[in-house]
Amino acid sequence: MSNNELSPQGNQNPLAKITGGDQARKTREAYNAKASSDFYGAVGWMIGFLITLFATGPILFYLARNASLETRGAILAIGFAIAWWFNPLSLGALGYIFSNVRSWRWWTILGLMVWGFVNVLISFSIASETARAQVLRGLLIFFYILLGLLFLYIQLRVFIWAAAGKPVRFFFGILGWAAFNGLVYWAIVNPEILNLILVVLGFVFQIVFALGFAVMQFVAIFWFMSRSRVEIIRPGDPKQITFDDYMGQPNLLYTIPEDGWTIHQWFIACR
Repeated sequence: MSNNELSPQGNQNPLAKITGGDQARKTREAYNAKASSDFYGAVGWMIGFLITLFATGPILFYLARNASLETRGAILAIGFAIAWWFNPLSLGALGYIFSNVRSWRWWTILGLMVWGFVNVLISFSIASETARAQVLRGLLIFFYILLGLLFLYIQLRVFIWAAAGKPVRFFFGILGWAAFNGLVYWAIVNPEILNLILVVLGFVFQIVFALGFAVMQFVAIFWFMSRSRVEIIRPGDPKQITFDDYMGQPNLLYTIPEDGWTIHQWFIACR
């Protein structure tokens, strides 16, 4: 190993060449900051599994069995809401966050906040129907926001694609995209147009499926025919070919030596 290379202990792949002391120190710090494995995530998952199996599960079973019919539902809802914090998925995610503390640094705090926020939402959704409705409404709004951002991104990409070419492509690209957007808006506001578009799409899907099925048949047939295989024929096998099976020129059989040559050896010698 040269003096310009640095290989950390336990790693088979050497790092890039180092040209200065500061760069070497930064490279070592960056390497040491990386999480070596998800060990803490696995430990958290195992701890959550043991807690669920031997603690929260028996406790919930005991409370549900000794509670009255009127209070059993509420007790189970609260119990499951609390037990969610100790399930394998939750503790495994927490362990994964702690396994990346050195690489995430201050972002670990944000990861813990996200972990706690998600658990709080799930716990309240389990314990309260009102909170469950609010969470579903919030998720629906979040989905609409993501859908809107995706639509804006597609609009931007189409505009960049059209503007990067010739004026003819820009004109017809923008015109076609505007027609497509108008058709989508027309289908949203008019149920009859939406039904007509769905019928046309179903018909197109049937045609594409039929063509794809036919093409796949030929692909499968030619793939099966093109498979190479090795067949071993030993002396005495029914498939063995001898000089008695030769149907060509009889005079060539006199050129064969009498020391037991095979057809393959004779063919190589004749070449």
